Amino acid sequence: MAELPATLAGQGITTGGVTESVQAITRADGMQAAIVPVHGVPALGWAALATAPAPSAKTTVSATVTSLENALLRLTLNGDGEITSVIDKTTGREAIAAGQTANRLVAYEDKSKNWDAWDIDWYFEEQSWPMGPATVTVQETGPHRAALRIERAYGQSRIVQVVSLSAGARQVEFDTFIDWHDQQTVLKAVFPFDMNVSEVRSEIQFGHV
Repeated sequence: MAELPATLAGQGITTGGVTESVQAITRADGMQAAIVPVHGVPALGWAALATAPAPSAKTTVSATVTSLENALLRLTLNGDGEITSVIDKTTGREAIAAGQTANRLVAYEDKSKNWDAWDIDWYFEEQSWPMGPATVTVQETGPHRAALRIERAYGQSRIVQVVSLSAGARQVEFDTFIDWHDQQTVLKAVFPFDMNVSEVRSEIQFGHV
């Protein structure tokens, strides 16, 4: 999936001899963009593209205020934008731990004994507060990705998420914009997966752990 300027939304783009319609998207911070699948692009390579008349749109993604779905995954959400279920449609397996919710935002008290600017002491999880009610709206319904917009308020701060699922994807994307004005607080997103693994790979700012 390639990201293009928002001005190309509604047009067609041809790569590798295949023409796809360009879909408009909106980021969590309100910025506009466009996306389109690309074809015939080698790994670490490039390919030329050309504009063309947009073909009739067909989609395998769908969204309601309580669900996102493509051909491979089915997500169910509650009214606060928390994910109650992620089903792998190929195997029927549930990815979320029983009785838990994912994308659960929790605020923790962050009053360290020393070096308040960067220390997070081991006991910070002893005092916490959940986020308030969320407003969930359907933002995109295809053809290439479906997305929900989730807006929350906490204290003097505002949190906006765009949760999206692309056609043919096995991953859910979270685009989060936070306008933060509260002090001595740590904000965490909780994802209690039903997994028993000996190794994980996690992205960090400049690589992987």
